[in-house]
Amino acid sequence: MKYQLLGTGFLQASTALVVGGIIVFSALFASCSGSSPEGERKLDPLLREKLGALESAGSSEKIGVVGRCALPIDDSIRKNLEETGASIGTAVKTTFTAAGTAPQIRKLAALSAVISLELAVERQSIPY
Repeated sequence: MKYQLLGTGFLQASTALVVGGIIVFSALFASCSGSSPEGERKLDPLLREKLGALESAGSSEKIGVVGRCALPIDDSIRKNLEETGASIGTAVKTTFTAAGTAPQIRKLAALSAVISLELAVERQSIPY
């Protein structure tokens, strides 16, 4: 009795699937890590979407953000934040508020002291 382990057709199909998987994984990895600036991963999804919309419209509208730093915000860190051109508001411990144009917010995100930025939520008071 003769035994045939695997046919050559199976081996070719398996090789094609492995190679195809490697190509797809490489393309996804490159699009997620290589093409975006360093600060992009510090932006929350809503802020990323808002910045994209402002940039595509060529708008100079200022938007508010809430940011977090790796260390407590002292005069030196606050100066670095202000040098981006954004208006820095309240700073408590490691959290700060800021307002700026899309390029200014991107500069904030690029700072090594900043670990995250979120789109600020504006709340309106409820009349009684």
